[in-house]
Amino acid sequence: MKTGKQLQSIDYDYRVSDDGLLFCKWMDNKAVTIASNYHGTAPTSIKRTQNDGTREQLACTEAVRDYNMHIGGVDMADMLCCSCGLSRKSKKWWHRLFFGLIDRTLINAYIVYRQTT
Repeated sequence: MKTGKQLQSIDYDYRVSDDGLLFCKWMDNKAVTIASNYHGTAPTSIKRTQNDGTREQLACTEAVRDYNMHIGGVDMADMLCCSCGLSRKSKKWWHRLFFGLIDRTLINAYIVYRQTT
């Protein structure tokens, strides 16, 4: 697989393992690396709005397209965790992991509650 310096802007490279895992590196502003056991290698495209308002079609893989379509959900979960999370300081790494899991569980419960009521 090409390194980040070998990829040009809006270029991608991928490899598929013997087990069917897809490893894709896509160069946007920075290199984005994605591993997937669900997506194939079929080329597709995404639409990107430039600073001047024009829209441009960019070539990518299915995994990158899905990543770009659903990245807003990750941003929303991070925002909710920061605003009402259980941010506890600890010297033990597993305490932070445990409280992070509790945070995500509470955020998911809140989202399900909002969708059902």
